[in-house]
Amino acid sequence: MIKPTTLGRDDVELLDHDTVFQGYFHMDRYRLRHRKYDGDWSRPITREVLERGHAAAVLPYDPVTDRVLLIEQFRAGA
Repeated sequence: MIKPTTLGRDDVELLDHDTVFQGYFHMDRYRLRHRKYDGDWSRPITREVLERGHAAAVLPYDPVTDRVLLIEQFRAGA
């Protein structure tokens, strides 16, 4: 089993941020880098985040094995 790793605020470096659209929706563009699970830092990446208020989530469940699928990934808008 892999030991769980927790990423926090100190594991993200915001390099640039600007609002690319402000209307019915709000869209921001972020340029950032984040700490990877091996401890190194990622290359700078750019992500657009659409703010719209409501969200949906999926929890994949396999009733045959009685297990849920959990994925750990970095998400800029989370």
